[in-house]
Amino acid sequence: MPVVVSRGSVPTGYGRSQRVVLQRAGGHLLVGEKLRAGTKAAEAVLKHPGRYRRVRDTLEIKEVRLTRGSEERRFVLVGDPDQAERDRAKRHALLERFEAGLD
Repeated sequence: MPVVVSRGSVPTGYGRSQRVVLQRAGGHLLVGEKLRAGTKAAEAVLKHPGRYRRVRDTLEIKEVRLTRGSEERRFVLVGDPDQAERDRAKRHALLERFEAGLD
């Protein structure tokens, strides 16, 4: 039976060793969390080749599996292409305002 948790609801100290125990026991663990910039896992997942697959109008996903020794971690990257475009437009507008202030 799968165990599904949000990273914020996971008890303090819960980490890699508990994930490995569940995996070896045949359990499935799904932890919803944001990838932390600068971590090795985030860098590896974000650099992993492959395309996002659109599953709904505002939802794209990409599955990435990383293996280290006997441990396999599965990441499902989720994105909203419309929100990404809005974020790009905001960043562009901020840069324009910043550059205009430098002149």
